Amino acid sequence: MKWQLFDRDFTVQVGPVRIEGRSKLPSTDGTPTPVMKATFSIEKTEDRSPNSAAIEIYNLSLAKRQAVQIKGYPVIVEAGYVSRKDRLFYGKLEVADSNRDGTSWVTKIEARDGEYEFASKRINQAFGPGTTLQSLLLRLAAEAGLGLGNSAVKFAAPLRGLVAFKTGVVVSGKVSTILDQYVSAAGYTWSVQDGQLQVLAPEETTLEEVVQLTATTGLIGSPEKGEDGGITARSLLTGAIRPGRRVTVFSEQPGKSGTFKVGRTQYVGDTWGTDWYTEFEGKAIGI
Repeated sequence: MKWQLFDRDFTVQVGPVRIEGRSKLPSTDGTPTPVMKATFSIEKTEDRSPNSAAIEIYNLSLAKRQAVQIKGYPVIVEAGYVSRKDRLFYGKLEVADSNRDGTSWVTKIEARDGEYEFASKRINQAFGPGTTLQSLLLRLAAEAGLGLGNSAVKFAAPLRGLVAFKTGVVVSGKVSTILDQYVSAAGYTWSVQDGQLQVLAPEETTLEEVVQLTATTGLIGSPEKGEDGGITARSLLTGAIRPGRRVTVFSEQPGKSGTFKVGRTQYVGDTWGTDWYTEFEGKAIGI
């Protein structure tokens, strides 16, 4: 696989600071000349553990190094190619630290998606008789400051037959704990994906179009077989592959093709190196 180095596009936004790292066209000797050196590794899963991003940016100005240090700032990472750039991550800043490495300044940024909200958000409220489960769960999402994602549709349906609280209900404690009580107990999993709640049954996927992954659409090498018919596969960098989505893999190797529900996803990039890929673990599912 020949890596395409000359038309990569990378942007990270930390609060009001926007940092761009689009590659220039190759020079006369064919060597790509990136505008900015940056690396990133983003981990996403379909469970409730917060998604994370680790970013290193080289030689930011002093003003930008100082401006990105406020904990809780929104962090948005977009990357791909000049013709198509996807959002890979949305979360909140945990820490930003700049240090000199030889002649360069290296700014290391760590961010989490959902950790900031659920670490601090609590609720203590009584709901009257006839309160619907949907209204309770939507209130929990609002208290956490999260978008509803697909949860608005999921919460509209009864969970294990529970539609409303006939005598009312009192909820007190962490929002994440109460979500577990009513969502996980009903047989669903919930997670935070780019600031949005995502609720799915174990064998269920999102309603997005199935990603078709072949050697001509970005599949790198041969997938590795995992347990229970699952796989681990790698593609050229794309944000289309993300937890909960269906991916159909067409491999020349026997037993390594099929349709899979994405569980864990990792996006890895280096604007000055060869790393520019998406790696994912998928669980085999039927259509």
